Amino acid sequence: MEIGRIALKKLLNTRDLGGIAAADGRKIKPKRLLRSGALFEAAPEDCEMLVQDYGLKVVVDFRTSAERAGSPDPELPGVENFHLPVYDSVGVTRKDGSDEDLSGLAIRLTGHAAGGDGWMTELYRGFVTSGVAKYKQFFALLLEQREGAVLWHCTAGKDRAGTASALLLRALGASRETALADYLKTNDFAGELLDFLAEEVVKKTGHPEAKAAAYQIVRAGKAYFDALFDEMDKVYGSEEAFFEGALGLTQGKRAQLRALYLES
Repeated sequence: MEIGRIALKKLLNTRDLGGIAAADGRKIKPKRLLRSGALFEAAPEDCEMLVQDYGLKVVVDFRTSAERAGSPDPELPGVENFHLPVYDSVGVTRKDGSDEDLSGLAIRLTGHAAGGDGWMTELYRGFVTSGVAKYKQFFALLLEQREGAVLWHCTAGKDRAGTASALLLRALGASRETALADYLKTNDFAGELLDFLAEEVVKKTGHPEAKAAAYQIVRAGKAYFDALFDEMDKVYGSEEAFFEGALGLTQGKRAQLRALYLES
């Protein structure tokens, strides 16, 4: 099993951040901070492991209301579930307000100069502006959790949940390189699923040229990660100013966060 990966029956991209190096050479405590894709398909054994073995107490769902209604989280005994939709939609809506699926998006982006990379870059820039209020709430929940594990997820566990993880790792004092390495692990852990999704676009649409755009959308990319931090500098002046001004994470609150989640 890969380091950090939780060996669940149905969930490919569920991980424990425990053991990752953070501030002052300290490491993140195990069984406290878990990131994941959607929990909808979790097997009963998966749910039992998360609750019994990992002490799960809080689930944070970053998906849209439509995603949540279509694939609801399982009810877990003794676990609170918080809905913090980073976007009202996944960022792709038709004029009637309905979500556009991956196939439609891939076809629309095919042939455009920016392609899927350009669209994804803008999505990540939006996390720093449009999505920041929900991430601020996420950190407030983390600061309240004195024991047990907090799990956060979106659909694939890549973009919205991946951004939450990157922000959290930086707040805990992990290097940007460490945060990037964690972000890119989705391509390894959920690689087969991502490949399947891209192939399905071709089968569904009959447009082989849409495959490249689909891959750009479904895979984690360093350029997207970099866009997140570039936007912090552009809008707030620095990463530090973003953490304090937008997320409300003063030095004191970051010290509290580290006391809660880092080993002594």
